[in-house]
Amino acid sequence: MMRKMLIVLGLVLLVSGTAMAQDNPKAEIFGGYTYLRLSGGVNCHGGGGSVAVNANKWIGFVGEVGVCRVSSLGFHAVSYQFGPKLTYRENDRVTPFAQVLFGGVHVAGGGVSQNGFEMTAGGGFDVKVARSFAIRLVDVGYVLTRVGGVRQNNVRIAAGIVIRLGSK
Repeated sequence: MMRKMLIVLGLVLLVSGTAMAQDNPKAEIFGGYTYLRLSGGVNCHGGGGSVAVNANKWIGFVGEVGVCRVSSLGFHAVSYQFGPKLTYRENDRVTPFAQVLFGGVHVAGGGVSQNGFEMTAGGGFDVKVARSFAIRLVDVGYVLTRVGGVRQNNVRIAAGIVIRLGSK
């Protein structure tokens, strides 16, 4: 009798674990508006997008591209970064996350065109609207850039839509 109960309990746990895992997307695609506050008080407006592939409920790997422009200075920057993303998926409606991304940046303007290093550390949260659709209300991050030997400490804020693909 005890053995049968343990087998049934084991099967229930196995099935419930599989059912819970199905609520976690295999991948997430983000697109939206980006505001970058550059050192020296310069405002850079643009957009960006990312793809996150989730290894499990908590950990994913992100690839991100962003573009911003300062029209008054004729300046623009294009960044590309990759790195890990930690997500807390215990609430069905709100999904907070944190990420650290590393990559490069290309800046151009005023007759200058240079490549450099860029790193972002930050996080935010998504609010579920439907099973495969969410709104990223805020994504705030510290952005370190090093271009032409000059280091800048910047702040980035982004918001937009998230499309969730598949389930794990």
